[in-house]
Amino acid sequence: MSKSAVSTPEPEALSASVRRYLEILRKRLWVVLACVAVGVTGAVLYTMRLPKIFQATATVVVNPQAPRVFGNQADEVFELGTGSYWSNQEYYNTQLDIITGFPLARETVSRPYHDGTYVDRLAPKSANPGLADNERVDLAAEILKGKLSAAQAKESRIVAINVRDVDGALAQALSNEHARSYLGYMRGKRSKGSGQVSKFLATEGDAAELDL
Repeated sequence: MSKSAVSTPEPEALSASVRRYLEILRKRLWVVLACVAVGVTGAVLYTMRLPKIFQATATVVVNPQAPRVFGNQADEVFELGTGSYWSNQEYYNTQLDIITGFPLARETVSRPYHDGTYVDRLAPKSANPGLADNERVDLAAEILKGKLSAAQAKESRIVAINVRDVDGALAQALSNEHARSYLGYMRGKRSKGSGQVSKFLATEGDAAELDL
């Protein structure tokens, strides 16, 4: 049986090929540089023509542990979380979903802004003549959701509420207003806990009268 020899290119042939490619590249260097320059210039001009996007951030402190001022018999507010790390992280993720969710966005856009509401700024009637008022509120809430994001600072209880818009003043107003909407939502949960405290105090007062 005969073995066929495997031919390998000689070093001189490889060198000649490399020199040939380099010579072609040298001759076409100005064409390559011109293409790169045109591409970079076009990208810069396109970027300059894009509208500037501003981001405004409002921060809130989210505490998963409800304060206890009456010991273990009554809570001043509902227990918002538990002591374990994973339970607290689940709670924070839930709060982020609430902050960026549709119901809270709808609450925010319904609030006053200048001579009207945020609905009139985000989904004006002139641009949406075929929509009823409640439909415009829903549309404005969806628009706000698209501009909205929230993130928890690492190893912190601080949550940042971010709003991006081409109008910096509007972004700032929306981020602050949305933070107020969230705080109002949390106060609503607190009021239910306060009702429990009032019931506890009334029970304790009745018990004291009976002792007398």
